[in-house]
This record gives sequence, C-alpha cells and structure tokens, in this order.
Amino acid sequence: MAVPLIRSGYDVAVALRVRVDGANEDLSAATIKASLVNAAKTSELIADTAQSAAAAGAAWGSGLVVVEFSAAQTTGLSPADVAYIELAITLSGKRLPVEHVPVKVETGWTVT
Repeated sequence: MAVPLIRSGYDVAVALRVRVDGANEDLSAATIKASLVNAAKTSELIADTAQSAAAAGAAWGSGLVVVEFSAAQTTGLSPADVAYIELAITLSGKRLPVEHVPVKVETGWTVT
C-alpha cells in the first residue's frame, strides 16, 4: 500500500483494511476512533475523532474503514516526513490493540 497523503487545510478520507490473522475483521459492531499522531507517537496532531460506518466507501463488515478528518482539523498541520493515523477500535466491549498507519503530511496547494 502506498503511504497515504494528508494535505493541510483539506478534507481527508483514507481507506484502511483491518485484518486479524490474515482475514478481514468484521467491524460492523465496533466503535472506531482515529487520531493523527507525530512520528514519535508522543503527541496528537489531530485529536480522537469518531469514525462512521456510513463514510463513503466504508464496509465495516469486511474490515474496510474510511478514516475521515475535516479541513478544519487538518488546517495548521505542518509538513512532516511521516505521521501516523492511530486507530482505536472497541469491539464487543474489548479494545483491540492500537494500530498505527504511516501517512505523509504536505502543505495544501496554493495558486498565485
């Protein structure tokens, strides 16, 4: 998978597949939050944000989560080599291990 790109000041939708032991995980009964953390994983760049099974392209029943952050949330992000989307998944009352997915942050486009 190519490293997803986040442009500051723009809406973001990143599709991620959650698998357990090589099989797509059924997340239809899950609660999922996503945040964006720095490369050292020591601070949040975007706070925990509840994700929706109704996001365009999402198929939680087959483990496909579309992480969405709004333009307002990405405004102020500074370019960095790598940051991480941190997924916090709660399923059947149990919190699954936190997943970290690398992303690249770039400055949004400007036209002059």
